Amino acid sequence: MFVAYSMQFGYGVFLPHMVEELGWSHSQVSTPFSIYLLIYSVLSFPSGKLTDRFGPRIVILGGAILLGAGYFALARIVSLWQLWLFFGVIAGVGMSVVFVPCHATVVKWFEQKRAFALGVMGIGLNMANFCGPVVATALIVWLGWRDALLSLAIGGPLLIVLAAIGLHRDPEMRGLMPDGVRANLKMKRDVVWKDKTLKEAIRTEVFWVILGVYAFSWIILFFPYVHLPQHGLDLGYSQAMAASLLGCVGVGGMFGRLLLAWLASYLGTARSLQLCLTAQVVSLSIFSCVSDEFIPFMCSFLYGVGAGGAVTLFAAIIGDNFGRRYAGSLVGFLFAVGSGAAALGPYFSGFMRDYYGHYSYAFVWGALLNCLSLILSFRLHKLSKRRPSTV
Repeated sequence: MFVAYSMQFGYGVFLPHMVEELGWSHSQVSTPFSIYLLIYSVLSFPSGKLTDRFGPRIVILGGAILLGAGYFALARIVSLWQLWLFFGVIAGVGMSVVFVPCHATVVKWFEQKRAFALGVMGIGLNMANFCGPVVATALIVWLGWRDALLSLAIGGPLLIVLAAIGLHRDPEMRGLMPDGVRANLKMKRDVVWKDKTLKEAIRTEVFWVILGVYAFSWIILFFPYVHLPQHGLDLGYSQAMAASLLGCVGVGGMFGRLLLAWLASYLGTARSLQLCLTAQVVSLSIFSCVSDEFIPFMCSFLYGVGAGGAVTLFAAIIGDNFGRRYAGSLVGFLFAVGSGAAALGPYFSGFMRDYYGHYSYAFVWGALLNCLSLILSFRLHKLSKRRPSTV
């Protein structure tokens, strides 16, 4: 997670150098990232199914090779179509086997402390938000942007491969049982009985409620990550202060992942998700109407807490409601739909900024969407309470 997302978050650092050397516009070098995000999201579903069948090791190894090949070829681009192909398509396919296989594997290995385990793993994503751009910048200064990409193309996949070697699909492959499940035949029968395939899960109300909660919430998920620096500049901040708004989101995300995952052990995943969505509603609402010098930093931190916690609880909620056996397929399908919706947020938020000259209505739009998710989360809590426990 950490290495792959560090490479992703470092991509933006290379854009000014591509623009300067190759003479392309900012929009031309940014569009492949949208293609990358779309492919990475859609292909998360087959990567989840492959994880259920073959385990995460071989799936992630294949993705690491493609990710490295995409960045290796990217270092030698001279035409715009090559940027679209090497980064948008090849690297996008490679990245599609990171989020879902890792999360599905944790779901299979943990039962009682599943949310907390996901929270600890997810810290790697927030750390990548800091480390990726810093490492990319240092490599560019030392080697130049093309050789810096070559270094990432070799070093990044190598580290991913070394980490993936130790992964196993589920504890049963090692003669073990998941955390929190007693190793006797009755418990094994109960766990198997609880598991649902994707086809079976689609027929349940709770599946569509989970989809609704995350689809509405994730439409706005990437809006702050893309537009907060510009919002800071609109408020009169310096470039350094405007960029630090993203840092506050990252710090809040790390804090939220651990806090909400820990609370889930006592409140349950559905109740903890309600706290996450409430934090997002409050932060986006205050963003829309307050321009005080320090309050936006507090809102950025609060938004990070909510967004980081909600993403952490995503796979845990799926595991709690549908079991472990088909977690890859279920997490992959729901993630593909939710991430596809997330691609809309930055575009429409930018459109509102261009039309109105500010982001106030975009923040209102985001708060309302999260309100819809919050309303659905109460139904999710009622439905989740009806499911039998395996411990």
